[in-house]
Amino acid sequence: MPRFFLPRFVKAYGNKGNALFLILIAVALFAALSYAVTQSGRGSGSITREQETLALSHILQYAASLERAIQRLTLMGGCVVGAGSGGGFTGTIGFDSAQWNDPTMYDNANAPADNSCDIFDPAGGGITWQAPPSVVSSLAPEYLIGGFTEVIGLGESLTGSDSKELIFWSYVTRNMCISINNQVGLQNPGGDPPTLTGALFPIPPTPDPWMAIGEGFMNSGEIGGSGEANEAAGFMTGCVANNTVTGYILFHVLVVR
Repeated sequence: MPRFFLPRFVKAYGNKGNALFLILIAVALFAALSYAVTQSGRGSGSITREQETLALSHILQYAASLERAIQRLTLMGGCVVGAGSGGGFTGTIGFDSAQWNDPTMYDNANAPADNSCDIFDPAGGGITWQAPPSVVSSLAPEYLIGGFTEVIGLGESLTGSDSKELIFWSYVTRNMCISINNQVGLQNPGGDPPTLTGALFPIPPTPDPWMAIGEGFMNSGEIGGSGEANEAAGFMTGCVANNTVTGYILFHVLVVR
């Protein structure tokens, strides 16, 4: 499948990391998929690559919906995202859902009892909990949402502080990883995704003990630093290779802190 290029103004807009950018990428991916389907009709397409493209589009749209829900609840609902600098749950936003493999994993005692700050509740964000597409579900059966990872070049890291971003993660295939990096302009050195050399990402349903919205799930706690996929510094969306647990991890920053 040929690489599909986004217009220059779209890429520039994407540097702001707005959820709209993910939707624009998803549209571009659908366009690329349509082309691939046409080509496959002439005997030159790849079903696997088409499935990966569709799955990547679904993942990006889901991440965008989570970001929009957080924005709506914080701007209009009075909900609060924690500071992300250590110590567990410090905000009122909740990601509780009975659908998680471990329903207690995202319990937040600070969330209002009326569920008005819960992303996956009709009284709150109204988002339907989703599992990853089948193309990647064998890599990890759940998405991850963590708050203990700092993306160098974003938020307070610009001033030397150690505050952590709230990030959506999804295990993906190598092709999907390279594709999203191409779309957002993140360098794939030597044709491969940038590598986290000291990171340790857990594979659900056995998450790291730190795995929670309050304080993340990644031991290195950093993306974009020296030896930690430095090409990804300053990016709101991208994909990295995990050197410790084999796999590729797509990330999207939901909240810069």
